[in-house]
Amino acid sequence: MASSNYKIKGIISAERPCECCGNKNLEKNVVLEHKETGELMYVGTTCACYLVRGQKSAKNGKLIELEAKAHEYIAKWTGVHGTEDHVLQKIADAVRVHYCPAWVVDGRVVTESHLS
Repeated sequence: MASSNYKIKGIISAERPCECCGNKNLEKNVVLEHKETGELMYVGTTCACYLVRGQKSAKNGKLIELEAKAHEYIAKWTGVHGTEDHVLQKIADAVRVHYCPAWVVDGRVVTESHLS
């Protein structure tokens, strides 16, 4: 995977147009965070797959959507159950089963967009 300047933070209903291409006809916004500045960006799934993976495709759009949903899941369950190692491992296992590959790294659950 090519290195990206963005990591996926989550997904929300489309409350605004895509900040990348301006498309106003979106079903949802993927929330991206710039890895250096921490600035948030709200984009559609197609632009998110371009910004995170460097290529626009329907398949990548679905993968980005699953990864975004995984981050919502991670945030929810770490908020409920905490961040002890055994809890993080169970959350990572559940994310792998339902959404996308996930690992426990440095006391947090990470996905592919957070590794590079």
